[in-house]
Amino acid sequence: MITDGRKRISFIIPVKNKDNDRIQRCVDSLKSKWTREIIIIDYNSERQIKDIEGATIFRYTKNKIWNKAHAINIGIKMANSKYIGTVDCDMIIHPMFIETAMNHIDKETFIYSKNIRRVKRKNIDDSFFKMKLNSEPWAEGGDKRHIEHNKDDGIQIYCKTWINSIHGLDESLIYWGGMDNDTSNRALLSGLVMIDINLPILHQEHRSKKEKNLTEEERINAFKISVEKTKYLNKMFANKIVRRNNGGWGGDLPNQQRFLMWMRKKEAYSKSFNNVFVRVNRRGDAQP
Repeated sequence: MITDGRKRISFIIPVKNKDNDRIQRCVDSLKSKWTREIIIIDYNSERQIKDIEGATIFRYTKNKIWNKAHAINIGIKMANSKYIGTVDCDMIIHPMFIETAMNHIDKETFIYSKNIRRVKRKNIDDSFFKMKLNSEPWAEGGDKRHIEHNKDDGIQIYCKTWINSIHGLDESLIYWGGMDNDTSNRALLSGLVMIDINLPILHQEHRSKKEKNLTEEERINAFKISVEKTKYLNKMFANKIVRRNNGGWGGDLPNQQRFLMWMRKKEAYSKSFNNVFVRVNRRGDAQP
């Protein structure tokens, strides 16, 4: 087992509008002798997050759009360890996960887990293993499905030198979806050794989908952007483009204009097309 004191982890938890109990359970599951620090990035929550034991909280309020990649990048710039761990605040990590990861952690490895299980609010308990017994597979089709599904955003651990070399997580990937799979794909393209620690981690289920926090118009726009993001990420992977965020990352303002500009151009084109369509119809109606 690796016991080198220099091989410690800075864990980063990006958060927006989540309750303290949920966050505290996540933080508690990350405490270990290999954990140097736990950094919570409160990304413009309506109610400021505070009073989380065992974590440093940094509040960021300059972006109304949820940008998980930017939140994590801020944390990476703040981190004091050689290794970075990113964790969703809904996750409760297996008690042996970090210790097992330390057997593999290295500057050339990318550690993650696809063995994510759902635990309902009524089954939350102080015992991880009791919750595990009452949990359900992430994907429909039973326990074996976790081997096949592509969700790997519960926890990721990698070397800070590597993430710096590829300019952080892609901040153009606003709203939900894409950024974690993209980071693991870029690790694969970088030639890192991909290590799936097949220990279950638990997802604390929430009552409503994240998208319900948006207005109807913004929810529609987020869906349109998600479709375009898929095309963009497929192109990035096919062309083996690993480095992103030209112009800076993890800064005071997010590098997130790609899809916002795409939406504005799309809306401008639609408005222009509708105006031309109306003028043509009017001219057509006026003819005998």
